Amino acid sequence: MRTLCYFCLLCGMMACSKIDLTEEPTVPNTSTVVVKDTLTVSMLAGKDIGEMVGVKGYLVGYCMGTSLKAASNEIPEEANTNFLLSDTPTLEGATTLTAVGLNKSNVFHEAWNLAKNPERLGKYLFVYGKLQTYFGIKGIRDPKKIELLPFPPSEPQEHEDSTSISKNDTITPLQFLALEINQFVTLRGYIVGTLGGSLLSSAVVGKAKKPATNLLLATTPTETDVAKMVPVRLKDKSEERIVLDLYAHPNLLGQRLTVSGVVTTYFGVNGITNIVSYRLDTLSKATPIDPVPSDSTRPPQPQNPPTISDSTAVIDGRAPSWRAISRQASMTRRRE
Repeated sequence: MRTLCYFCLLCGMMACSKIDLTEEPTVPNTSTVVVKDTLTVSMLAGKDIGEMVGVKGYLVGYCMGTSLKAASNEIPEEANTNFLLSDTPTLEGATTLTAVGLNKSNVFHEAWNLAKNPERLGKYLFVYGKLQTYFGIKGIRDPKKIELLPFPPSEPQEHEDSTSISKNDTITPLQFLALEINQFVTLRGYIVGTLGGSLLSSAVVGKAKKPATNLLLATTPTETDVAKMVPVRLKDKSEERIVLDLYAHPNLLGQRLTVSGVVTTYFGVNGITNIVSYRLDTLSKATPIDPVPSDSTRPPQPQNPPTISDSTAVIDGRAPSWRAISRQASMTRRRE
């Protein structure tokens, strides 16, 4: 009887005692994770190993080996186990990096490794976890939370036309060609051809003659001056390569495309080599053009060709119906 009384007394004391709720969160990607301060990648240098931290940055690539010397922004063929964050939107322009682990046992491995999710490259995100030494730098080996963030606003920059263009502006190819590299922009243009070699002189204006690894965008669908066109890379095994290959989908010629990415040097001019997001606008009024005739005469142009407005738009989606486009392209080739 005395033992039973002691047991009841002990249970009562436990019920009234204060419960410690300061343990590390174990449920990933939920609102139960409360972070007082969100750090930039460069701010991690002032934090101690073992601290729980929340960091925001651009996903700029991953590490293929055991050190940052093996950092890459190419989409891997097999599932990778880490990614790199930077305060800048490109790996080439990064001065400070942090590594985030994606061990196969981690709940985020399937959703965030670049091999299975190439569209994650270039995204802006938040990562929460314990700060540890990883690839010789301060990183997060076992993230407790990963989520997408809106792209941060950028400072307006002055250009030759004295027009202020910020990262959230949708610009034309002519404006794009005057920009400085390493800016994140949204570009809207008409698909007018492809590049078949390593120089702009290899441009094929009109239908592609072979599977294309790139597109040429212009301000109007009837443009034939290659100097006024922007090359956009279609990375191997990417979704945009499947959806936007002009050889496989000749019906895309003359259609309007909006892409977001970082300004880089491509074929010796300003271009986009890593598409972060894109949107294809199917236009009934856009007039496709044929390849330039051998006598260098330009094809007839409509009296009022479509032009591209400078209206602001934020693009964060992917092409909505690429299967329908693929089926339509197949039917077009059969009719031809």
